[in-house]
Amino acid sequence: MKEISETRNIVQNSSFIKILKGIIISCIITFVLLFIFATVLTYTNVGENTIVPVIIAITGVSILARKFYDNKLYKEKWTF
Repeated sequence: MKEISETRNIVQNSSFIKILKGIIISCIITFVLLFIFATVLTYTNVGENTIVPVIIAITGVSILARKFYDNKLYKEKWTF
């Protein structure tokens, strides 16, 4: 019985690590894209009215990147 619980813990930990990797990847993508956009805002004449659409687009890209990563790991179909 102890072996079964240890196996479950290993599987749960491995799932947790996979989820954590996906979150870290999406955060890194978000931070890099936001840094690039902040640099563009600083050194060009891009208007401040572009901030909200760009942040929404960056968030969408980050979510899609994480979804692609999850699909690669679990070989699932697209589900939302």
